[in-house]
Amino acid sequence: EFSTVGMTAPTSPLESAKKAKASKPSAKPAPKAAAKIIFPLKKGIVKKVIVAEPKNPILHIISPKDNEIIESSKVTVKLDVENFNIVPIGSAVKEGEGHFHVWFDSEKKITTDKIITFDKVVSGKHSIVGELLKSDHSSLSPKVTKTIIINVESDYVPLQPKPQQGI
Repeated sequence: EFSTVGMTAPTSPLESAKKAKASKPSAKPAPKAAAKIIFPLKKGIVKKVIVAEPKNPILHIISPKDNEIIESSKVTVKLDVENFNIVPIGSAVKEGEGHFHVWFDSEKKITTDKIITFDKVVSGKHSIVGELLKSDHSSLSPKVTKTIIINVESDYVPLQPKPQQGI
């Protein structure tokens, strides 16, 4: 971000030294240098460039919420990210880009979709873990993960195999 500020800039180091000698000594210490880069444009105008630190990626599980009760055998997970671009799996590895790995208990889905559905979920407590990964499936450094716990109240019961009689 650039901004032009109407400040008077000295035209030469010699002129600055003359102005410093002409002024009375101050009891205040000299101000510390600001964390800004200042470029003189022309006499009387200075351009300040504020250098922003790169921001770390953040993963959000929008829904379900932590400790939410889901009354269905279908659980839809909605994700969102900040400071990270979702790109096709297998793309060239670039800083700040990649995809999701999402676990529902031990079931893992690898996706670029921000909405993931898990079907045939049985009643009980379940964990959902999301992670942002590079496009080659390697973890970011530091790892970016989010974990929530939900409770499911479902009428889904997996089929049990019938016991077979001995031969």
